[in-house]
Amino acid sequence: MVSLLHQSLVRLFDEQPELLRVLLRRHVAIPAEGEFRVSSLDLTDLVPSERRADGALFVRTDAGPVLAIVLEVQLHKDELKRLAWALYTVTLANRHDCPVALVIVAPRPDVAAWAAEPIDLGFGSAIVPIVLGPAEIPAVVASDTARGAPELGIVSCLTHNDRIDVATAALDGTAALDPQRAAMYADIIMACVTPRVRALLEELMATGNHQFQSDFAKRYVALGREEGREEGREEGETAGLRHALLALLRHRDVALDEVAVQRIEATGDPTVLEQWILRASAAATIDDVFDD
Repeated sequence: MVSLLHQSLVRLFDEQPELLRVLLRRHVAIPAEGEFRVSSLDLTDLVPSERRADGALFVRTDAGPVLAIVLEVQLHKDELKRLAWALYTVTLANRHDCPVALVIVAPRPDVAAWAAEPIDLGFGSAIVPIVLGPAEIPAVVASDTARGAPELGIVSCLTHNDRIDVATAALDGTAALDPQRAAMYADIIMACVTPRVRALLEELMATGNHQFQSDFAKRYVALGREEGREEGREEGETAGLRHALLALLRHRDVALDEVAVQRIEATGDPTVLEQWILRASAAATIDDVFDD
């Protein structure tokens, strides 16, 4: 089953192929005047069952294609895919008579290391993939950078989805986008970050500890809270505050014993929980949080 993360990455590169110019500059010499054009690499005419690469991109000049790129998003190890990648690469080279780069986007470090291994074709022949993993995709933490290149901020967030600073920058990067696109990107961010980061984002938005530059990001959480009220989910909101508080304390390595956890879980007053969250952002011990 194709995951949301996989679909999101494929869509971003499909809609913004110029991202590859930025990410591949250390690997491939791409002509400055070259224009990226996206195509679909369908191999149903060569194999009995359907095989389709996630994307095929061409760098074209007035003289024609000067570079073809097979683009694959890989979230897990799958030895069968390596042979498919070789098939995609050879087919594209044969059809278009130009150099071909096999580019694998692999957000997980272990998958990236596996994908980077040469694909052995026998008798000394091999195809060497170019892998874009966490080491190659920069962790964008500056809001100005994300605003200048929103899609780069999103790809960075999806790759480094366990970092709150990358996630906040990515949300800030939607500030200048049209509402529909901003909504899509915010949904992707909130769905693909780790549960810990999601809880921290919600806590930051609820308490105002981070001044989000994207008006949509502010409305996004406000709308969610309003929908919760309309549905009578006051307890759900309080439970979310408790979850955010515990996540923040654990993120800051504040020691928690069973008594402290039980006290937090038993607290139903959102005002008290919000006050504790504010204290937790600077607390050294759990007593600093509870001290009245």
